[in-house]
Amino acid sequence: MNIFFIIPAVISIAVFLWILISRFKKSADQDVKKYLLALESASNHIIITDVNGMILYANKGAEKMTGYNLEEMKGNTPRLWGGLMPGEFYKKLWQTKKDKLQVFSGEIKNRRKNQDEYFALMRISPIIDQKGNLTGFVSTEEDITERKQKEEELRVEKNKLVEAKAKNEAILASMGDGLFAVDREGRVIMINAQAERLLGVLKNNVLDKYYYEAWHMENEKGAAIPLEKRPVQVVLSTGKRTETMTPADYVYVRKGDTRLAVAFTITPILVGGAVSGAVVVFRDGTMEKEIDRAKSEFISIVSHQLRTPVSGLGWLTEELEFDSKNLTSKQKKYVKDLVTLSKRLIGLIEDLVNFSKIELKTPAISEIKSIEINDFIGEFVKEMEAYAALKKHTIILKKEVSGPLIVETSEKALSKVLQNLISNAIDYSPKNTPVMINADKADGFVKILISSKGTAISKEEQSHLFEKFYRTEEAKKIKPEGMGLGLYIAKVIIEEAGGKVGLGSADSEEVVFWFTIPLKEAMINKN
Repeated sequence: MNIFFIIPAVISIAVFLWILISRFKKSADQDVKKYLLALESASNHIIITDVNGMILYANKGAEKMTGYNLEEMKGNTPRLWGGLMPGEFYKKLWQTKKDKLQVFSGEIKNRRKNQDEYFALMRISPIIDQKGNLTGFVSTEEDITERKQKEEELRVEKNKLVEAKAKNEAILASMGDGLFAVDREGRVIMINAQAERLLGVLKNNVLDKYYYEAWHMENEKGAAIPLEKRPVQVVLSTGKRTETMTPADYVYVRKGDTRLAVAFTITPILVGGAVSGAVVVFRDGTMEKEIDRAKSEFISIVSHQLRTPVSGLGWLTEELEFDSKNLTSKQKKYVKDLVTLSKRLIGLIEDLVNFSKIELKTPAISEIKSIEINDFIGEFVKEMEAYAALKKHTIILKKEVSGPLIVETSEKALSKVLQNLISNAIDYSPKNTPVMINADKADGFVKILISSKGTAISKEEQSHLFEKFYRTEEAKKIKPEGMGLGLYIAKVIIEEAGGKVGLGSADSEEVVFWFTIPLKEAMINKN
C-alpha cells in the first residue's frame, strides 16, 4: 500500500478524533459547571468530605446554616458545629456510612457559630469509585428547627388538652347532677354517669342517637310534650339559654315507665354565633316536688284556718270604725290603722289560699259563666275608685270596641286578675297620675291593657316578673309588705282560661301590663 495514501488518512482520523474529544470536553465542562452552580445555589447544607470526615467542599447553604465559611471548615470535621448527640448516635453513623457503605439518615442537633442550637434532617451518602473503593462522603442537611418547635408546641398543647379532658371527665363523673350534650340535630354526643343512672340508660346505647328517641318527656299529667315544645328543641331553635329552678311540668319517662320529675338548665353551644348543639344539666326533683307539695298543703291548711278569725277581726274593726263617735281622735286613728292592717292581712291570706290551690293543682277557675267584659270591667272600676282616690289616683276606662264582648270564665277569678293588676298599677305609680284601662278585640280574643306612670323595669327583672314570690328591688322599696304572688296568680288564672298575660312596655314613661281571654264566639267556633 502506498504510504502517501495512508498518512493523509491517519491525519484525517486524528483531526476528527481531536475535534470530537474537544467537543465532548467542552460539553463536560459545561455540565460540571451546571452541577457546581446547582450545588452552590441549593438552600440546603451540602458538604463533601474525605474518607476520614475532613471537609473538602461546602456550599453556600452550609455556610449560612452553620455560620462558618468554607476556609474555616476546610481541614475540620463536621464536629466543628456538631458533637451534641449521644456517643451511640455517632457510632451508628460511622458504622452505617463507612463499614457498611450505606446511606445514613436521621435527625441531628447542632450548634451554629453564634452558639444557637438548631435541628436538622441529615443524610450522608458514601462516594464510591468505579473500582468499588470508598473515596469520601457527601452530606446534606435540612434545617427543621422551626418544624421541631411547632411539633413541641403541639405536643405541649396536646398534653394540656389530654389533661383538661381528664379533669373534665373526672368532674363530670363526680357531678351530683345529670348532664348530657347533643349536637345541632339533637344526637347525644356526651352523657355523664349520673345522667345514665337517673335516666336508666347506658352510655353506649344512647350515644349518637336522637335524645327524644333515647328517652321520652311528658308533662305532669302524663301527656307527651310535642317535640317542638321540648326545652332542648326550643334552645336548639332559638339559641337562648333556658332553666327551671324548681321541678315544673317536665317529667322524663324511664324504662319500666317510671317517672322522673326534673329541674334543668339548658345552654346552647355557639360556634361563630351559630348554634351547634346544647348542654343539658338536670337534677332529680322528685323529692323536692314532694316537699313543695307538702309545703303547699301546709299553707293551704294554715291559710284556711286563719281566714275565718281574720275575717271576723276585719268585720269587728270596721264596726268599731263605724261607731267611733265616742272615741278620742287618737283612738280613732288606732281604729283606722287596725282596719287598714286587717284588710291587708285578709288580702295576704286570700293570696295564700289562691297560691295553695294553684300549687295543689286545684283548678283556678270554677263556676264558669258568660261575662260581658265591658260591663264587668266598668263595675269593677267603680269598686276600685275609692281605693284609687285614697292613693291619690284616678282610673280611666277606655272602650275601644263597641258592642258586647262575651267571655266564658269565672267572675271571681277574673276579679282577682283585675284586682292584682290594677292595684299594682295604683300602688307602684306616682301620686296624682292616672291608671288607664283599655279593652280591645283581636283574633278571637279580648285584650285588656292596664297602663300607669310606673318606674322602669330592667330586662333582667322582666324575665322573672310572673314567678312566684318574685318582687323587683323598686317594688320592695315602695311597698315592703308585699309577697310577690299577685302576678303569678294572675298568670295561672289567665292561662287556665286559655289566654295569655304579659308586659307590654316598662320604660320610665309608662308601664303596661296586658292579658287576653278567648271570646265566647271564638270558643264555640273552635269547638
